[in-house]
Amino acid sequence: MEDTPVCSVRAAVLGGSRLEPKEASGWTELISRTWTSGTQTRKEQDISEAIEGMAASLSAVGGRNSLSLSLDMLTPFQKEASEIFFDVFKNSVFPESVIDREKTIQINQIRSKRDNPAQICMSHFMKGVFGHHPYSKESLGTEEGVASITSQQLYDLWQKWIFGHRRHWVLTGKVDVDFWLNLIRQQHLSQGKPHPGAPPFSAPSRSIYHFEKIEKEQSHLVYGFSGLRLVDEDVYALQLIQSVLAGQGGRLFIEIRDKNSLAYSVSPLRM
Repeated sequence: MEDTPVCSVRAAVLGGSRLEPKEASGWTELISRTWTSGTQTRKEQDISEAIEGMAASLSAVGGRNSLSLSLDMLTPFQKEASEIFFDVFKNSVFPESVIDREKTIQINQIRSKRDNPAQICMSHFMKGVFGHHPYSKESLGTEEGVASITSQQLYDLWQKWIFGHRRHWVLTGKVDVDFWLNLIRQQHLSQGKPHPGAPPFSAPSRSIYHFEKIEKEQSHLVYGFSGLRLVDEDVYALQLIQSVLAGQGGRLFIEIRDKNSLAYSVSPLRM
């Protein structure tokens, strides 16, 4: 890796659907789509043209537990790219016009899920397993929820997370570590108060069954149960089991699809 003139940096903060307000629906997804859409001194097109001109990439990701901003670049462009990265990281403004554009796209994607039986099936499964816990939320949100989001709401939540309790930085590749450490220290990012924790998760105390009839010539089935936490010692054994069972060469596919022709596809899921 030292001989390859590329490097990457990622900054992550605690956030995501687990720490969204109770009334939030699709907020994390929309933040990740619009985080790089403009700052106090740079417009969306300015950022895009500058990043593309350096053959770099700048992207944001929002998940269930975190929100992050990533930059991949050629090593000779570290200085120029870093200026844009930190400007976007802490000075984004979430323009109303961009929010409206992305809301329309997100709502259309929500509508398209209604025609996907597999996604409908998985949605019911998540709600059954996680109940009132934030993990049961749809990452895209609902039509009504996304339509009602305002630019100010997104900005306020983004600021709360970005300037929250602490941040995590990762540097890889042929990177000038001292250069980046000095830059990070120069940002003077405040240490806010710890985020309140998400409500505790309680596994279902009984079996839950949900059936929905859809006018499609296919059927989908999800069967699941409580698994392991990331800190459990057996999590790697479970990962190995999934590898043995998954894929077209996995035991599930071979037995159920190839030998018995009972399903079009079958695979294990672990979350």
